Amino acid sequence: MRVGFWLLLSLPLLGLAELGAHEYFRHQAPTQEDWELLEPRVKELYRTNDLVRVAPEWAEPLLRQQLGSAYFPIDILGRTDLDGLNRAISVSFSGQETRELWNWDLKRTEKVGPFSLRIYENPNPEPAKMRLIERVAPPFLEVFDGQAGDQRLCPYVPNARVSTGGLGGLPTLPAARYTCSGGEPFVVAVTTIDDQHFRPRRCIFAHPSPSGLLTLLFHDVALGKKLVGHAGLPWLISRDGAGTPIEITVHLNGERLGRQVIVDQEGFKRFEWPTHQRENTLADLELTLVTQSAQNRNICFTLESR
Repeated sequence: MRVGFWLLLSLPLLGLAELGAHEYFRHQAPTQEDWELLEPRVKELYRTNDLVRVAPEWAEPLLRQQLGSAYFPIDILGRTDLDGLNRAISVSFSGQETRELWNWDLKRTEKVGPFSLRIYENPNPEPAKMRLIERVAPPFLEVFDGQAGDQRLCPYVPNARVSTGGLGGLPTLPAARYTCSGGEPFVVAVTTIDDQHFRPRRCIFAHPSPSGLLTLLFHDVALGKKLVGHAGLPWLISRDGAGTPIEITVHLNGERLGRQVIVDQEGFKRFEWPTHQRENTLADLELTLVTQSAQNRNICFTLESR
C-alpha cells in the first residue's frame, strides 16, 4: 500500500521533469529566425560545386529548405566519395562537427548566431578525367544482355515512362534508359540509391539480365593513372544478405584489367584498377556483370578515370 502511494505521488514529479526536459531541449535547437539569419551568410560564402554539410545530419533538410535545392545539387550530394571536390562549407550547432571532413584543411571559422560556419579545402583533390555516369547514352555506350554467342543489343529509349518501386522496391528509373529483355527491372540508367548510411548515391543502375549476364561497352574512354569505382545495392534490399554475389569484370580494348565481387551487406564499396601504363590514351572499356540469380540484383555502380 505504501509503495503504491509513493508511485502515485511520483507521477506529477515525473510529469514536471518531462516538461522541464522538453523546454530545455526545445531551446537547444536553432529557431526559424536563426535559420533565416544564417541564409545570407551561407549564400555569400558558397561557390559553385561546393559541398554543403550540416551537423547534426538530421538538420540538413532545414538548411536545404532555407537555401533552396540549388545549393544541394544531387550530383554533389550523391557523389560516391569526396576525392574530386575542392571545397566544403560546414554548418553546425550544439558542438557538432562534420566528421567526414576531418582530414581536410580548415581555412576559416566564424559564428552566426548559434551556428558555427567552417570552410574546408581538400588538400589532395583527385579530379576525374572522365566519369562514365556522364556517358550513359549513345554513341558512348552499348548494352548487351545474354550469354556470349547469344548476345542481344539493349535498345536505348530516351522517353520511357518514369517509374519507381517505392519503399523497398526498385529505385527510380528515369525516362532515358537502355531496355533489355524482360523489361523492368532489366534496364541500364542513371539513378540514385541508398547506401549503408542511408545517404544518396548517384550511380549507373545495371540490373543483370534474367540469364545473369549483362555487358556494358563504353567507347573512347579517356584514361588516367587509375580507374576508381564504387558499387552496391540499395541498402534496404541488400542488408539481409539474401542475394547472390555479383562479379564485375573490366576489359580495356579486349584485354582483361581486373575484377570485383559485390556482396550483400558490404554496402556501397570502393575499388580501383591501375591504368598508368595507358595514361593519356583512349580505350573501349567493357564491363561484364555476372550473377547466379538475377532476382533483386539491383546493382548500381560508378567508374571514373583519374
